[in-house]
Amino acid sequence: MTSNEKRNDMENFRENVLNFINDFMEYNETIPKGKIANPMPKEKLEKIDHMDIPQKERKLEDVVREMCEDILPYGNHSSHPRFFGFVPGTTSPPVMAGRYHNHRLQPPCRKRGKPAGDLAHGAGSDPLAERPDRIS
Repeated sequence: MTSNEKRNDMENFRENVLNFINDFMEYNETIPKGKIANPMPKEKLEKIDHMDIPQKERKLEDVVREMCEDILPYGNHSSHPRFFGFVPGTTSPPVMAGRYHNHRLQPPCRKRGKPAGDLAHGAGSDPLAERPDRIS
């Protein structure tokens, strides 16, 4: 693969991923207006049950489109406001933003190879406890 082909392939991948994110976010906006549970129709279930592993590669946009049409709209929507009095679903915007901030913006504080979060709970939370001259 030449560098031009790699660049074009990466641009195509990026475009597909961004399109999926936009479509997914638009879909998430429709969840409160729809049903909490949306069972998959029998014919779609049968189609999925009879699918084989593809023998040839497929275009990413075809796979994503099929997933968005045949899988995503069905099931229980835990992001729905009436689902258990609104327990935020893992794909709700507040949860996704929180995960981003937690994983990306947390300072890399480490002590003896443990993440900072481990120090706040349990062993290692008292820096004086590790001093040999401290009497308990």
